[in-house]
Order: sequence, then structure tokens, then C-alpha cells
Amino acid sequence: MRKSSFILGAAITLAALAAYTSYSIGGSRPEYVGLAEKGANNILQATYGPGKCLSNQEVDGGWVMNCSYNHGANVATYSVLPPENAPYAIYGNFYLEARNQFAIDSAHKGLGRFLEVGTAGGHAA
Repeated sequence: MRKSSFILGAAITLAALAAYTSYSIGGSRPEYVGLAEKGANNILQATYGPGKCLSNQEVDGGWVMNCSYNHGANVATYSVLPPENAPYAIYGNFYLEARNQFAIDSAHKGLGRFLEVGTAGGHAA
């Protein structure tokens, strides 16, 4: 009885591990999204102080990133795109399209000028 319980427990553990691995590989976000979070946050913190960028996948499969500073008083919202989807040749690993006025303004202020941010299509999120 004890041996069969151990075998059953091991089988369940292996099945759970296989399911998690499959989900992690198939459901993970693209590398450019993580690079955008880190890169944008590093640059924007130099201008606005401590903050954080977090991305979420939209229903259409695209990615949206919110970067929050000043305890949430300033939030820049961007569409995050891979570099090959940028409307022009870029040097970075991601391209951002501003989705609100703060994101547009931050693209022209401080170190934000060094981010690859499209501002022509900025609209309220």
C-alpha cells in the first residue's frame, strides 16, 4: 500500500511538472516585452524617480505596458512591439508606441529621448 501511494504521488508530481513546463514554455511572454519593461523603467526612473513598468497581454495578442511613477500619479502607457514591427529601423530590442499624453511627454523629456517611442499615434488608453 505504501509503495503504490509513493508511485501514485510521484506520477502526479511528474504530471504536474510536465503541465507547468508546457504552460511556461507555451504561455510565456516574448523576450522583447521583458526587455522593454527593464529598459524603459531604467530610463524613466532617471527622470521621474522610483517606479515600475508592468506589461500585460491584450485580447488581440498585443502587449501593453504601464510605467508608474510618483506613487501612481504619473503613468505612461505604451504598446510594446518587437523591433521588426517598428515603423522605421531601430537599434534597440523593442519599440514602444505612446498610448497616453504622459507617455508622449516622457518621450521628449530627460533620458526618455533615448527610448524608441512613437508618439504620432498616441491616444488615451
